[in-house]
Amino acid sequence: MSRYVCLVCGYVYDQKDGDPDSGTPPGTDFNALPEDWRCPECGADRGNFGQDGVPWSGGPEVATAWRAEDSPVEDRGQSKRTYGFEDHNYECACGYLYLPVEGEPRSGIPPETRFSDLPEDWVCPECGSPQEDFRVI
Repeated sequence: MSRYVCLVCGYVYDQKDGDPDSGTPPGTDFNALPEDWRCPECGADRGNFGQDGVPWSGGPEVATAWRAEDSPVEDRGQSKRTYGFEDHNYECACGYLYLPVEGEPRSGIPPETRFSDLPEDWVCPECGSPQEDFRVI
């Protein structure tokens, strides 16, 4: 049975378990999920999942290798993997949208700044929530 990992948050969709919260029965192949199915943890769409081709040796700690923190951070000179999800839009719990194509001029963030490249201390300009309160949309 196949397992697919959300490349944004590390959630694992396991075919043998399905997704009971969305009414997806056990045994449902990932490719048979509805087109509008989203990650139950972070809301990422199906395009943000990758098939797990390596046998898993444990629980959630293994999935952390796939998290957004693994995206490149050029300003720190680090060379890390990228999975192509960095240009997605993000929504704060208050409803504010961070659109990488626009940046955030009020905060001095230039256009085409990926969410993963925002300064660590950047917060929602509307409500002051930290980046952890944003979800991929």
